[in-house]
Amino acid sequence: MLFLIIATLLVLTHQLISASLCPRIVTQKDFNITKYGGIWYEVYRHDINEVASKCENETLTINSNGTMNIWTQAVSEINGYYSNHGLAVVKKASEPGAFLIHLTNPHQTIKYNIITTDYNQYSLIFSCDHVPILDINFEHIWILSRTKTLSMDIVKELKKVLKHIHVHTDDIKPTSQDC
Repeated sequence: MLFLIIATLLVLTHQLISASLCPRIVTQKDFNITKYGGIWYEVYRHDINEVASKCENETLTINSNGTMNIWTQAVSEINGYYSNHGLAVVKKASEPGAFLIHLTNPHQTIKYNIITTDYNQYSLIFSCDHVPILDINFEHIWILSRTKTLSMDIVKELKKVLKHIHVHTDDIKPTSQDC
């Protein structure tokens, strides 16, 4: 019984300590949407919405008006193959790496903040939603690559970028690309 009480207190203490507003982030200032188009593979992630999926990838088609068409596909352990389409729109012109993606199935809008990319190897995406009534954050982290793998040196550097903006990286896990 004592163990249960101590464990409960530790969990509650951790939640209280980690509960705060989402971290302030800065997206890539010199972001070039034209260079960003093409296929990206999700090689690492922290996203509660995708825990039972693998082989995540997205194809981005750049539109002449500065938006991006997005086609995402993956394999779910629950439902098998699935895909989704959406439109990414820049949130504000002064921050060209911050997008809102309007998905079609299910209809929802997600934040897609490109923290850093070199356009040829990697892209680091971060999103956070704060739920005031529960005082918790739902952080979403995606590390993308132009290939199905990414060197650990690059992954370590991208985790350093996240730590610098006070984002926890312990829960970032590899995404299986064995399809």
